Amino acid sequence: MLSNITPDRQARSFARTQAFGLLELEADGVFETFPMRIALSSRGHFLLGDELPIALKGLATAKLYFEAGDQSPLVIQGLVGDHRLGADYARFSAVHRQTALRWKLEPDIVLWNSSSDEPHAFLDSEWLLPKACSHRDEVEIVRHLNEGHPETLSGLLAHYLGVHMISPRLLSIDPEGLLLGTTQGLAHIGFVDSAFTPEAVQTAIMRLVDELPHPGARVLH
Repeated sequence: MLSNITPDRQARSFARTQAFGLLELEADGVFETFPMRIALSSRGHFLLGDELPIALKGLATAKLYFEAGDQSPLVIQGLVGDHRLGADYARFSAVHRQTALRWKLEPDIVLWNSSSDEPHAFLDSEWLLPKACSHRDEVEIVRHLNEGHPETLSGLLAHYLGVHMISPRLLSIDPEGLLLGTTQGLAHIGFVDSAFTPEAVQTAIMRLVDELPHPGARVLH
């Protein structure tokens, strides 16, 4: 993990590695909690992919927990509604290949309680990122790395996260880092600086690669 990571970046990085959560939903005064397949959009919206057991009319108040319910290190409060945006659909499918994107949770408040820091609360304006590079550009970079540089992805995973795996799969790129699928679940490698254009993304990746100890894993042409 980067030494200069801020609490909001740390929380988003954690959220990107979570494929499942517990959604508490309120509709017509009734609260229900149930497991949900999730993914994070490039900006930081929470994408949801399972059927909801109660009918929604427009938007519904919701909370999303991770791991231990009320003891979750990350809790999102906001509104859930129908969602079908193509780029988000593809991002969700990269994590959950057998489940389609159905909903989006728009965060109002995000509560982050890291074991290594004091608790933090972020408003949506503090949590959501500016618009990233186009999905088309992202897909091209992802394809290039997966097909041409599996050894580099393995080197990044081992060097930055201590996870050793042959040919991990790069699933997506967000403005703050790389999301990879591994045998141990999802892994997120953070950039030194946020990157919102294709050129900035490539520069950010090269900064990570330049720190690798083995010269053979540093080529990205």
